[in-house]
Amino acid sequence: MDGAISEYEGLVTFQPESRDRHLVHPRYHYRLAGLYEEKGLWKKAAGQYRVFLHHWKEADRDLPELADAEERLAKLPDRD
Repeated sequence: MDGAISEYEGLVTFQPESRDRHLVHPRYHYRLAGLYEEKGLWKKAAGQYRVFLHHWKEADRDLPELADAEERLAKLPDRD
């Protein structure tokens, strides 16, 4: 799990020294949030769910990830 977290963190983190410029797919934030949640890192999970929901605020409301992220975010405790 730590390896997956590390990879997703690399995908969603802007690296100013890198010449590689690409868009970050919002689902990466959603998946990273789920990994943080599984690991018990509630604040980090909440932050990633918020980023995901912000980027997809105009998305089709029928997408299952939207409802799932909103539900999971609402259930997260306020602490790590």
